Amino acid sequence: MDIGDLITYDDRQRMVPSDIEEMRAAVDGNARGDTYRQLRSAGVGCITLGEYDRAFHLFERARELADSDGRHLVLDMNIADAHRYSGDPSKSERMLRDALNRARRSHPEMVSFALQHLGKCLIDRQRLDEAREVLTEALDLRIDDGDASLIASTRAALALAQR
Repeated sequence: MDIGDLITYDDRQRMVPSDIEEMRAAVDGNARGDTYRQLRSAGVGCITLGEYDRAFHLFERARELADSDGRHLVLDMNIADAHRYSGDPSKSERMLRDALNRARRSHPEMVSFALQHLGKCLIDRQRLDEAREVLTEALDLRIDDGDASLIASTRAALALAQR
C-alpha cells in the first residue's frame, strides 16, 4: 500500500498513521528501496510514526538521488516538518521561510505548499494572525488551481488557526 494512503490527520492537523502496523510495513519496504520517491515516502511515513531520526536519515538518502531543484525543495519542506513534529518549530520556520522564498523565485507551482507548511508551523508557534495570513494566501492559490483536496486541507488548517 502507498504510504500516502495510510496517512490521516489528527485534531491539530498533524499527520498520523491510519494503521500503525501497515504504516510500519510500508515504511520498512520503502526504506529498502533505492529511488528518491521510495526514500522520501518512507521519511514522511517515519514522521507519522514519530521516528524523526530515521526520517532525517531517509530524507538525506533521498537528497542524494534528487535530480532537480524542485525535488530538493520538497525535501527541505519535509525535513522542516520533521523538525516541527520533533519539537523544533523555530528551525522548521526558518527552513520553511527559505523554502517559500525559493518557491516564489523558481517554483511558483510549489508556493501554495510552502505556504501551507509555514502556516501550520506558525499555528504550532501560536502566531495565529500570521498563520491565518499565510494560509489565506495558500487558499487563494489553491482555489485558483482547483484541486479540491488541497483546498480542503488548507481550509482545515485555517479552521485550526481560527480556534
